[in-house]
Amino acid sequence: MEGSVYVLTNPAMPNMVKIGKTTRDVELRLADLYSTGVPLPFECEYAAKVKDVDKTEKAFHTAFEPSRVNPKREFFNINPEQAIAVLSLMAIEDVTPSIQDVAKKIDVEASASAEKFKKKRRPTINYFEMGLKEGDILKFGRNEESCTVLNGKQIQKGMNFAIQKTYSVVLMSTQKNAPYNDHIFEDGVIEYEGHDVPANINPEKKLVDQSLLTPSGTLTENGKFFQAALDYKERLREPSQIQVYRKLRKGIWVFMI
Repeated sequence: MEGSVYVLTNPAMPNMVKIGKTTRDVELRLADLYSTGVPLPFECEYAAKVKDVDKTEKAFHTAFEPSRVNPKREFFNINPEQAIAVLSLMAIEDVTPSIQDVAKKIDVEASASAEKFKKKRRPTINYFEMGLKEGDILKFGRNEESCTVLNGKQIQKGMNFAIQKTYSVVLMSTQKNAPYNDHIFEDGVIEYEGHDVPANINPEKKLVDQSLLTPSGTLTENGKFFQAALDYKERLREPSQIQVYRKLRKGIWVFMI
């Protein structure tokens, strides 16, 4: 029977992953799981529709049986990425983004508490101690978005589509020695180069366009801006409002447009 298989985590249960199935909406299952015995709501790491939920779930439970915490419960002491890697191969439709949006609304106050809880548990990251250096490009998240290392503790994301509901934000470097060839023209048009691909992927990094799609098939930040422009051209949406900030010096940006 067709249905959904989900990979859930809970901030109050570190190192635990719940793998389960449902033939109903995953949103309803998340609400069911948030009972009085659970201090914080579950978070959806990945959810996908599959052709046979029973067969898929059984395959997961067999594969990760050595890491199962309790034979009567669907909790496993694994990294969520391990389950996601397998489930993505069986997926006929990735429904993660819509499920994550709904999950945040199950208990708004508890979701805020969960974020505070995670920050308390999260160790301080030092990018330099990890072997990175200023200017290195990092890819993060399931969708492999990009950001730049600013210093040991700070990273920066240049393209931010719909960071607020009413506008997007672009960070530009227009100094003479800037690593990117960004321009703001007198008529208000901006030319934004964005991140280079790592040199180990292509030595001619300036000749490679940023990808429009992530490996999982969702839009990158670049793809979101590109799609918004196409939709406007086809009169499917209003123009996207963009706030442009220009770099004055390290850590200081000024609003331009």
